[in-house]
Amino acid sequence: MREWREEMLRGLFEWVKTLRQSGKAPKLPIVSPDAQYLNFNYTRTLEDHYGIDPCQIRHIHGVVGLSWDRLRLGHDSEVEDPLDEDVNDYNPEMLDEDRVAPVQQLNDHVRKWRKPVQELIQQNADFWECLREVSKVIVLGFSFGRVDEPYMRKIAEVVRQDAVWRCSWYGKGEDVKINKILTSVGVRNIELFRLYEMARGEQRGKAN
Repeated sequence: MREWREEMLRGLFEWVKTLRQSGKAPKLPIVSPDAQYLNFNYTRTLEDHYGIDPCQIRHIHGVVGLSWDRLRLGHDSEVEDPLDEDVNDYNPEMLDEDRVAPVQQLNDHVRKWRKPVQELIQQNADFWECLREVSKVIVLGFSFGRVDEPYMRKIAEVVRQDAVWRCSWYGKGEDVKINKILTSVGVRNIELFRLYEMARGEQRGKAN
């Protein structure tokens, strides 16, 4: 299983390297000279397409250009081990070793795929300190999955309490989900929008 995990990480790494942003692709109005950027998607779009100084960007889960084994991905750290009912209810010593061993290996494999969110939060303490006076948080294309909620909680903890959060949403019901999650982590000022609205605003600005 270790070989399978490494193969998957290498595959992700190689795939990310193939992603290229066309020079003619539209740019959202996200660039600010004093902004700090937290990137989750492994790409260098902010540097290459928007020309943002790498010193202003924190690639929390790694970035293409580093070695493949430095990419961080995984699932919810609170998910239960996939033990079958027999192994949960009985002493493993009483069961057939040929049956127990594969299940235990699977458990170990699942544990290795848990995303170490709390560990990453601690490792990036210097980045959070840079956000102390932030009065506007813009969140683009973020899934607000359960595993990554602690990042939103940490940001809400360190930015100004009156900070305005502008968050994009895409699918049906995502606006309700995002509002609920942000409210639960202490965000007070929430503005939700669709990405195409931001893009249209940029196009109107150029036309004027």
